[in-house]
Amino acid sequence: LPPDAVVWVEGQSVPSKVGDVGSGQRVLCYDHLAGGLKYSEVVDVATHDASASEWVAVKLEDGTELKMTSDHPVYPQVECGGSAVVKAGELQPAVHSVKVLKLVSVPVQEVQSVGRAGAESAPIEAAQKPAPSERVSLSVRQPDRHSVFVGPGPSEKTAMAVASANVDTEEAARQSYAVKNTFVVGPDEFEATPTPHRRRAGSAPATTRFRARSRGRGRGVARPAPSSSRSTRSASS
Repeated sequence: LPPDAVVWVEGQSVPSKVGDVGSGQRVLCYDHLAGGLKYSEVVDVATHDASASEWVAVKLEDGTELKMTSDHPVYPQVECGGSAVVKAGELQPAVHSVKVLKLVSVPVQEVQSVGRAGAESAPIEAAQKPAPSERVSLSVRQPDRHSVFVGPGPSEKTAMAVASANVDTEEAARQSYAVKNTFVVGPDEFEATPTPHRRRAGSAPATTRFRARSRGRGRGVARPAPSSSRSTRSASS
């Protein structure tokens, strides 16, 4: 992401530049599982040299526009339904839609190549949008679930949801989340968590079950003969 792009940090009234965000802070995201807004914890932020990075400018039909590296992951909605992670440079107009802050998916209008920073052969269309010389990667917890809302700058009021920087486009296609006992768990947790087996309670009172068990234990056991002391006492009287 460009260093001057902004995100919304929990507890702050104005957006912050993505490069100023620190690990442990929580940024505003779109929760793909719950289908709403949610703050997710930042687990890593790093600034890198972008002289060799290819940049694109993604523009949506409502005018929302954001510059990012061509390989930055995005979770778009597909026209025929469903969602799968793709690289920003692979977004297709009239096919893909991207979430904005209004919590609606807006169709992609154009994906414009910006080229590399300082490249002499930069596209003519990129003259007004020079490629940044640095890029910032921001990663959040549960990256396959949360997309970060990113705005083009402090003066802009628009933003689009882009995936966390630590999303692997190939691995993400094999991951899924499920709801289990009202908790959200990943595939490993879902398989590893055993389902407790509950004992079926009997309908008979506890005292009745205890007597039944006692009688059961006595079956097949010879009982001692009654004592003869009583008959002896009766005879002597």
